[in-house]
Amino acid sequence: QGNEPSHHMAYLYNFVGQPWKTQQRVRRIMDDFYTPQPDGLIGNEDCGQMSAWLIMSAMGFYPVTPGLPEYITGTPWFPEMEITLENGNVLKIIAKNVSEENFYIQSATLNGKKYTRSFISHDDVMKGGELVFIMGSKPNESWGAGEGNEPVTTITEELILPVPFLIAPDARFRDVMQVSVGTIVPGCEVFYTTDGSNPDRNSARFTGPVTLNATTTFKAIAYREGFGYSLPVEGSFYKIDLNRKVELLSEYHPNYHGGGPEALIDGLRGAGNWRLGGWQGYQGTDFEAIVDLGSKKPVRKVAAGFVQDVRSWIWMPVEVVFSVSDDGSNYREISRVKNTIPVNDYEMRTADLGAKVSTSARYVKVKAENFGTIPQWHLGAGGQAYIFVDEIIVE
Repeated sequence: QGNEPSHHMAYLYNFVGQPWKTQQRVRRIMDDFYTPQPDGLIGNEDCGQMSAWLIMSAMGFYPVTPGLPEYITGTPWFPEMEITLENGNVLKIIAKNVSEENFYIQSATLNGKKYTRSFISHDDVMKGGELVFIMGSKPNESWGAGEGNEPVTTITEELILPVPFLIAPDARFRDVMQVSVGTIVPGCEVFYTTDGSNPDRNSARFTGPVTLNATTTFKAIAYREGFGYSLPVEGSFYKIDLNRKVELLSEYHPNYHGGGPEALIDGLRGAGNWRLGGWQGYQGTDFEAIVDLGSKKPVRKVAAGFVQDVRSWIWMPVEVVFSVSDDGSNYREISRVKNTIPVNDYEMRTADLGAKVSTSARYVKVKAENFGTIPQWHLGAGGQAYIFVDEIIVE
């Protein structure tokens, strides 16, 4: 309820013949989530929508589907309300016996006539008159339910075929992985590609799980007569080098696991916006990890990817130290890279901190120094900074 895209949700029980559940939810929201205090709105009052929801709902109905001239019945909050309409008419809404306990609609009349629908048309509202609800403490499960009494929304023009959906255990795999495709609308044909191109009816037809054995961009479309093509759905699947392993020597914050240790060597980079996931977060501690290449190999570049979002307490590391070893015990430093992004730069930035090198090794250790305690000039002064990291790069 704290965000506008959710404001219709409490009313959806009416569409499945259970309007008493809408009545219970809406009453609870009005009673518990709105108060006459400075923090009396449950969410961000964007253009007045939080308040608009309350005013509409207090009248006993709400416009669930934008553009559709119908309002879905909830539960009236006051014994009596009047709406002065633009055409000069007045709609009077009366809720007999309404109280904190009596919020279930028992019956209703519109201008003296029995009213059994759990929605009301805009035309009926604009005619004015009296809408009377009889309220009680227990649900009347027959009121507003049944064919003709329940609101219905349909799309009958410009039909859109929903995209298919991909079914896979993960975005990463070590050996092989199977990808399946499903459709929301039955009776569709599905066509797919694995080379990154957009599929059409000349592409491979999906008949069963597809086995992937390499990093693949998988795209699929649905097709059905009368609908045509859906838009394509795309999934990227990454094969991890079987010979590489990673060991974390630091403990990441449980809220920011980024997919676990192997996410650091899977080739899948975190998005520019860290909130989309894919980043590992370490608060109040350095980041340290060891990559095992499987055998001694030439190493020409070492780096690690980081993000800075000062508003969210995320800073670039002070410096990153790279060391290598042949036996996993004795390490020698090969590069030390200092951060150059200003610590008071409030732009969200990503950067790979690393260097070209010329050596050989089996093990590569990465240690990134945490920014530490947040300084006084920041709103989070005294708190502990985060390091957000994704992908350790060893070429």
